[in-house]
Amino acid sequence: MEIFEYFAQNVEAGSRFDRLMGKVSAAISANIVSAYDFSTVKTFVDIGGGNGTLAAAILQANLHLRGIIFDLPNVIERTTPHLKTTKMADRSEVIGGDFFTSIPSGGDAYIMKWIIHNWPDDRCVKILENCYAAMAKDAKLLVVDGVMPEQSTPSTPDAMLDLHMMVMLNGIERTETEFRNLFSSAGFNLTQVIPTESGMSIIEGVPV
Repeated sequence: MEIFEYFAQNVEAGSRFDRLMGKVSAAISANIVSAYDFSTVKTFVDIGGGNGTLAAAILQANLHLRGIIFDLPNVIERTTPHLKTTKMADRSEVIGGDFFTSIPSGGDAYIMKWIIHNWPDDRCVKILENCYAAMAKDAKLLVVDGVMPEQSTPSTPDAMLDLHMMVMLNGIERTETEFRNLFSSAGFNLTQVIPTESGMSIIEGVPV
């Protein structure tokens, strides 16, 4: 079975994975928040938002915002208790579902951190198409991932992560050109790539 199916069927393993991702997210969330201007956003949707660590950081730094955290139902069961510890539960909504089926509407920005690199192109296009269907024409797509150089070698910093993603999930670390082609296949125009101090980048797109 795929690893996320395993986590759904093995609660303790899934919970440990959520906690790990939360700790890693906490380490880079401040960099994401400081690198992107959320002043024109009213509501954002954090797709695959896990326990809400990134969403809480965005909400804490932008008092005008409301957030929607969307993830698998077995993950969302653990999201609400964690959000209460951040005191951001009153400004957020949690929704369970499957991003290969549909994605909640109503957001001005749709954020995916470490989601796209989990999957091969055809499955990414499906996720992005579901984003497109949920988004207003003036909404923004924000993919937070590493961006590989156009020419890489075995010593490229993300080369080992690229191999890891291929083995674990049939995923891939992508170049800017590969992101641009992926966005285009799902109806988006890649508008900018914003590096952050964490080494991650915010790849912004808009519906065409």
